Amino acid sequence: MKFLLLTLLFGYSLAIVRIPLKRAEHNHHHNLQKVALGLEAKYTGKPLKLADNEPLTDYMNAQYYGDIVMGTPGQKFKVLFDTGSSNVWVPCKGCPITDVACLVHNKFDCKKSSTCKETSDPFEIRYGTGSMKGHVDYDKVCFDAQGTLCCDKQGLACATSEPGLTFVAAKFDGIFGLGYDTISVNKLQTPFTCVMSDKTKCPQAVIGFYLNRDTSTQPG
Repeated sequence: MKFLLLTLLFGYSLAIVRIPLKRAEHNHHHNLQKVALGLEAKYTGKPLKLADNEPLTDYMNAQYYGDIVMGTPGQKFKVLFDTGSSNVWVPCKGCPITDVACLVHNKFDCKKSSTCKETSDPFEIRYGTGSMKGHVDYDKVCFDAQGTLCCDKQGLACATSEPGLTFVAAKFDGIFGLGYDTISVNKLQTPFTCVMSDKTKCPQAVIGFYLNRDTSTQPG
């Protein structure tokens, strides 16, 4: 169990918001049938069976993710907290049925959020492995599932294309970048900057990770 620690000051008392990060255990059992179905749907146009909506199970003990909430009312997503990038993105409702990664994960629906502003601004990001394309929306994004620490007007990417198998195999829905604005795609304000600049929410501007390899013990 991994924990993301966000330090907040309420009045004169110090409080810590703890966001649990879940680790997918190592598992060598690849579901090749699902991969084959996904590739068949992508390249032949044959619809993918909606019952076949499980991601691959080989995560190599390398994926650490937690819950965030987006929109009003909140829509919950599992995201990878990534210190090497600066943007927030999740799959978008309405993505093509041939996009397997989108199909097997939770999708954001801007129309179901009273605070969402949808745009047609294009967005694209490439990682060391994997990439995504979509458009930019603006909405309320909360670091934690309880809605304790939020950015009220966060620029986020709604993914309509996640080519390849990288994100098909992901246990998480999308990425939550914790980097600075200087590497933000489309120069969108990052959730890190949004929250850390709000002195009423986070006056000490402190964020940290507690990494514990022994999952049998209580996290620190």
